[in-house]
Amino acid sequence: MVKIFKCILCIFLLGLISFIFGCSESKAESLKVSPLFSDNMILQQNEPIRIWGTSEREGDTVTAVMGNSIGSCTVTDGQWEIELAARCYSDEALTLEVYDNKGSYESFENIMIGDVWWILGQSNVEFTSSATDEFEEFTKTISGNEKIRTVLIKTDSFKENKIIWRSFSRYSTYDSSAIGTFFIKNISDGVSNEIPLAIINMGFGGREIADFLPRGEIYESVLSHMEKMPIAGIIWYQGESDAEKHISYAKKLKTFLQLLREKKSSIFPVYSVELPPCFNNAGNENWQYADFGLVRGESCGLTAEVSEFYVCPTGDLWRNKEYENNIHPNNKTVIAQRLAVMILSKEYGFGNEEMYFGPLVKNISYDGENRKKVIIEFSYTGEGICGEKEGLELFNDSFMKIRDFTFYISGKNKIILSADVDIAAVRYGTDTDAVFPKDRNLASSYNIPAPAFSYTLSRKTTSESSRHIILTLCFAAVLITILAAAIKKGLK
Repeated sequence: MVKIFKCILCIFLLGLISFIFGCSESKAESLKVSPLFSDNMILQQNEPIRIWGTSEREGDTVTAVMGNSIGSCTVTDGQWEIELAARCYSDEALTLEVYDNKGSYESFENIMIGDVWWILGQSNVEFTSSATDEFEEFTKTISGNEKIRTVLIKTDSFKENKIIWRSFSRYSTYDSSAIGTFFIKNISDGVSNEIPLAIINMGFGGREIADFLPRGEIYESVLSHMEKMPIAGIIWYQGESDAEKHISYAKKLKTFLQLLREKKSSIFPVYSVELPPCFNNAGNENWQYADFGLVRGESCGLTAEVSEFYVCPTGDLWRNKEYENNIHPNNKTVIAQRLAVMILSKEYGFGNEEMYFGPLVKNISYDGENRKKVIIEFSYTGEGICGEKEGLELFNDSFMKIRDFTFYISGKNKIILSADVDIAAVRYGTDTDAVFPKDRNLASSYNIPAPAFSYTLSRKTTSESSRHIILTLCFAAVLITILAAAIKKGLK
């Protein structure tokens, strides 16, 4: 009897302990801060600081404290979000504390305020620092730099809570994006290491632009969890996998950028890397090649449609026709350098941006009602745009190439194209292997090349043609009706 009692007592005590610890565990896990937050992170300067997460307890009060800033909110539909006052950049190590009114608590140490740059795209963003020839020498320059932070995000990072912010070191940069790593180090050097800086590496090999849009895997598994995060801007390097869908690429990219800006309530700058020349070697079975010249033109053409959208030209930065992995050119350091000088001049005020940007299309239009003449206006031409018509292609309404056309430069920043037939579309630099200045030679007076572009101008004409066809068909239908009636009457 005593043994039975002891057994029952033991079972009761074990159950009680399990219940107590179960409640404690539930209590501890009921408040969750987004996995994006961790020790060593950088928060964006001059933007409201947003902290968000989830909670199982509806109606609870959640509070966040960082330095002398404090804010609170109520859990609604299992979600909560707190906004703290914006801060200027600072290398003061801050602690962020988040807690609710039931005792759940999380804290994050060694946080700084500075600039956060997204490095976003597919396999050329994934291309690691350690894969470059310059990596070993580069690592000698970054030891102990606490003001640069890096974080690597994969498709399962939020699901598995695998997001870790790290200070720059050989270890932390080994698998990080080469473009991002060299870019942010150049920015840091340019601002004399005064501003804390961070890169969020997000390279997803083989992914189309559709994957970055709502219902696409990248958006749903990664970007939807980061929409609220204020940033300094985005480095965008993507499009290779959309080579066969180039016609819709620009529209999808424009939609993607508009969505992100709406979610973040900010018109942050976007710097798109022009897809570099890619050379074919059909006789080499190990050769990697994709014909992405047309998608290159579509993406770069957005400079005339999307505000704060810039293109880093690369037509002069790659011409190695013996490099087998040609779709992933090993020129990330020079691309990163050009990105850095562009952004240092434009976003940080160091130097004359006219010296570092290539000519970007600002506007393209017909000369009034004259569809045989097209005027293209550029920004960032320096003392004046230079070049000839090499690399330019014109197309008529049937999208047949116009062989004969004239080209001349008007003033500092315009080129004028004229033909004997109506011009429906203009392309520049859309041959995949087009190299500056051999195959395309538009440039600023500082010899920075213009990136590729592609524009279709015939929407008005297409609608007019449609109306003409409809009217013709209606007229034919009326004639057929009249003739049928006449024949019927004659038969009677």
